[in-house]
Amino acid sequence: MTLVIKIGGAAGTVTENIIHEIAQLVAEGQRLVLLHGGSDLTNTLSQRLGHPVRTITSPSGMVSRYTDRETLRIYAMAVAGQINTELVALLQQ
Repeated sequence: MTLVIKIGGAAGTVTENIIHEIAQLVAEGQRLVLLHGGSDLTNTLSQRLGHPVRTITSPSGMVSRYTDRETLRIYAMAVAGQINTELVALLQQ
C-alpha cells in the first residue's frame, strides 16, 4: 500500500516534527507519495517580482488564486525551485 501525505503551502506548515515522521515512515519501509503546496511562497515571490496576486471569488464565496501564465511561472519557481529542493534536503539529513 502507498501512503499519500499532503503538506499545505501556507507559511509554517513544514515542521521538524513532520519531516521526522515522514523520514521514520520511509525508514520503516513505507511507500509514500509526498505532495506539497506553495501558496505562501508564490504570493511572496509574486509581490517581489511586481506581479500582484489576483483572486477570484465564486458565487458561494470560495476564494481562489487567478492563475495566468506569469503566475504559473512564479508558482513553478516556488514549488520546484525552492520548496521541493528544501524538502528533499531535509529528508536526506
